[in-house]
Amino acid sequence: MSKNPVNSSTTMPSNEFILNAEAQNMNRKCSNNVQISLEYRFSFYLERSMIDAFQSLLSDLFHQLYPMMINGKPSISYTFTIIECFDYFRNIPTDLLRLYEFDDKFIGNDYDKYSNLIKCQFFYQINSKDSSDDNQDRQKFAWIQAHVRHRIRQLSLQLSLLNDNFLNFLPSIRFDSRDSYRRLKQLAAIDTKVHGLFECCREQIKKVHSDPKRWCLSFNGGKDCTVLLHTLATIHLANLNDNHSDTLINLLWIKTSELFPEQELYLRRIQAFYGCRMNIYPGEDFKSALYDVRKNESFELVFMGCRRTDFDEKIGSTLTTVQPTDEGWPEFIRINPLLDWTYQNVWQFLLNLQVPYCPLYDYGYTSIDRPENTHPNPSLSIRNFPCSSLKHHNQQTLMNDENKTSELSKRIDLDDDDDKNNKICRTNNEEIYLPAYLLRRDDMERCFRH
Repeated sequence: MSKNPVNSSTTMPSNEFILNAEAQNMNRKCSNNVQISLEYRFSFYLERSMIDAFQSLLSDLFHQLYPMMINGKPSISYTFTIIECFDYFRNIPTDLLRLYEFDDKFIGNDYDKYSNLIKCQFFYQINSKDSSDDNQDRQKFAWIQAHVRHRIRQLSLQLSLLNDNFLNFLPSIRFDSRDSYRRLKQLAAIDTKVHGLFECCREQIKKVHSDPKRWCLSFNGGKDCTVLLHTLATIHLANLNDNHSDTLINLLWIKTSELFPEQELYLRRIQAFYGCRMNIYPGEDFKSALYDVRKNESFELVFMGCRRTDFDEKIGSTLTTVQPTDEGWPEFIRINPLLDWTYQNVWQFLLNLQVPYCPLYDYGYTSIDRPENTHPNPSLSIRNFPCSSLKHHNQQTLMNDENKTSELSKRIDLDDDDDKNNKICRTNNEEIYLPAYLLRRDDMERCFRH
């Protein structure tokens, strides 16, 4: 696998596994003489003939950001890297390749048809030194982060790329359970809710003798069950008993509707990363699907990422951490370790431990349900962002984006019909949203699921 750096103004880190580093860094305390930085990665596949066009568009994008800098702060650098895609895919075992397929385009060992594709990685870093205004710098960072992420996403659509938003999940990377266990214990020592989560999961797994065939996690890729998955995987793999040949964690996906494409791909990737078996049970509703689970599986415990705020006050007040299913339902023991967690608790956990989460949350979605009734949270719209020194740049930048889109259409000979097919998304008709972890009011989490 050969790499040829192109137009590099910063050094590509040797460790390719950067998990939501921008979120972690942006939340660091910034004081005088302290440098804070933001990092973001994006990877994709494109035809060789489009490389020059894309590099030109990257240059245009960053020139648009320069007016947002005040006295050169924060500074921006970026790297565009090319990987020979043909060799890259040939070195991946077929079973892993199937897990990492893009919209089922990779079938078996048919690599030759992709020999003209190039894998590209785009990495950018924003730095600020000697900051005297912690809040103002973080506001600038969040604005620039959202804008760059949005524009790169638009470029990928404009170039009709095979888009991989999950560089966090390279096939060569595996979950480091030992390091995760150490970090989880450290966090539990200073956070009472994390301590309660850790002890609850550990005790319940012990009750079924750590046998993964006797417990499962209800999982659909949401942020709450992702907290549970990371915790359960950490505990299970750290305490693995050699007597159990089946070491995979069982995930239970009750599929009552279609998911966002990003959500489905995230579910596939998470299996390989943590070492999970996805048990999919389609059904018209959760209850009927659980009857099928009861007939076919030996699960006794079902861990669930429920919080009291998921229910009305009357029902929420009756829930306990460990309780059997209600009368008339298939018999399971429900384990709800997150009942008393808040929205902020969930994001603090994910960001502090750098847990890979569904990328929809980076595009303003704060709660994910069916695609037809789930939308980005307007509270996170860049138009509502309180950084007044940046606000006036937004309208002019959107106008520039429209012009760049028109230039791109001519450059790569896109048909007019492409616009109707969403291959070109007009930026000035779309909102740009900040990541979900920047929402500060818990009561606004689900206000925009219709």
